[in-house]
Amino acid sequence: MTDKPRNWQEDMKLLKRYGDSDIPYNASEFSNALPYWLQQYDIELRGRKRWAEVAKGLGDDIEQQGKEMIRLQKVIQQKDAEIAELKRLAEFWESQYSDASTHGDETEERLNAELNRLNSLLQDEGDTP
Repeated sequence: MTDKPRNWQEDMKLLKRYGDSDIPYNASEFSNALPYWLQQYDIELRGRKRWAEVAKGLGDDIEQQGKEMIRLQKVIQQKDAEIAELKRLAEFWESQYSDASTHGDETEERLNAELNRLNSLLQDEGDTP
C-alpha cells in the first residue's frame, strides 16, 4: 500500500473542505489518503483481534483459577472438619485416660490394702516366715 505516514487531522480537514467536490486535485489527494487509512484500519483491526484472543485466553485462565479456588476451599473445609473431629476424639480419649488413671489408682490402693490385710492375716496364723 503506502509507507508514507499521513496526518489524520489534515486528511479530515481536506475531507470536510472538499469531500463533496469533483475537483480532480481532491480526487487524486483522496486516492492517496484512502490506501493509507485502509492500511491503518487493517493494522488496528488485526491488533484488536490479537488483543481479543489474549483477553479470551486470560479470561479462560481466570475462570480455571476460580474453579481451582472453589475446589481448594472445599478441601480446606473438609480438612477443618477432620481437624475438629480429631480434636474432639483427642479430648474424649484424654478424659477416658484421666478417668481410667484415677480409677486405676483407686483400684491399686484397694488391692494393696487387701494384700496387706491378707498378709497380716497370714502372719497372725503363723504361715509366713
